[in-house]
Amino acid sequence: MMVEVADDVDEKNVYEQLSGIRSAFEKLIDKYGYSAIENTMNQVIAVLEQFEGLVSYKRQSRLLLANAELTLEETRESHTLQQQKIKKTISQLQDENDRLKEKIANLLDQQQQQNQISHTQVKIQPDDYTSEVLDKLNDVISVQTSKLKRNNG
Repeated sequence: MMVEVADDVDEKNVYEQLSGIRSAFEKLIDKYGYSAIENTMNQVIAVLEQFEGLVSYKRQSRLLLANAELTLEETRESHTLQQQKIKKTISQLQDENDRLKEKIANLLDQQQQQNQISHTQVKIQPDDYTSEVLDKLNDVISVQTSKLKRNNG
């Protein structure tokens, strides 16, 4: 049979009960003598010592439980704060990522525009054949200019 110890029972209550039991045993000893109740008294004392140990164990268990609950609550609060910090960091990183994506897109647009300008400039510049023809024309003009100067001079 399991008997639960009341929540308000502590060592003080056990000592008060021991005092009452001692008084009852003293009356029995006075009436019947020590030897008549010695065996029963030793058994009762053993049970009361066990009861005192259980009450002490219960008190210690309650203190440990209260400490564990406090630690758990502190851990939960710490975890919540860490989650908030992580969410904030993730949000900042996502914003930075979006900003960098936009910057990359702008740079790619600028690069495309520069490539188009470069292609346009290449089209405007003479090709090798045209350059060769222009060089020959310059040579012919130079030769003719020299001849004219000699003839006029």
